[in-house]
Amino acid sequence: MITYRAIVPSAVIKDIYALLHAHWLELEQGLADGPSPNVELYRACEQAGLTVALGVFDGDTMVGYAVAFVSRHPHYDVTYAQHDSLFVQREYRLGRVAMNLKQKMEQACKERGAKFIAWHAKCDSPFDRLLSKMHPKEESVYVKEL
Repeated sequence: MITYRAIVPSAVIKDIYALLHAHWLELEQGLADGPSPNVELYRACEQAGLTVALGVFDGDTMVGYAVAFVSRHPHYDVTYAQHDSLFVQREYRLGRVAMNLKQKMEQACKERGAKFIAWHAKCDSPFDRLLSKMHPKEESVYVKEL
């Protein structure tokens, strides 16, 4: 049975390394030589009350996760959420598991006072195509190697 539960990223990172590695293999290989989560940064954000994180579980096994940060916008007097990551193992993507995770993340951020959430996705990825059908595009992000 699939369930969705709040998680603490800094506490589960070591337990979900296989998921992080699968996420890297699928979407982030050009970014680094492999996942190396900044546990100290996650812990600081958690302690500051900025982190919203959910796990997708099949029984006791985590098969997906979503993390966002909720804070006052740096330029405007509004609380918003910034999506950090969302990943669901490929074999759990049929049906509504990922969509439910996205919706539950939005609700959790709203409950923390966020007026909107900024989602990001790799260009032309399935998540990008999904977001483009559901939400207006606000801006584009370009990355230059330094």
